[in-house]
Amino acid sequence: MAQNFAENLAKGNTEKAKKYATEATGSMIDMALKMGLSEHITPDFTYKAYKDSIVNNKAWVKLRDPKNPDAQIQVIYLIKVDGKWLVQM
Repeated sequence: MAQNFAENLAKGNTEKAKKYATEATGSMIDMALKMGLSEHITPDFTYKAYKDSIVNNKAWVKLRDPKNPDAQIQVIYLIKVDGKWLVQM
């Protein structure tokens, strides 16, 4: 879930990314698009999940670019909504 969200967002597939996100996160993506998010699109970008944790209905996943070990680690937070894990920013 987190990896699909992050990769789609990085590649500019915002509508696909929003399928993995809460409604509030989708609204934040829309706002970011209006402010120039499209300038940061990387079409061939990939993430690999390497660490995660789940506590009750909350979780986080740490992602990194497998092609660049020096790249910044991304932490994606998720919540369970109606039995489905969704990204919550």
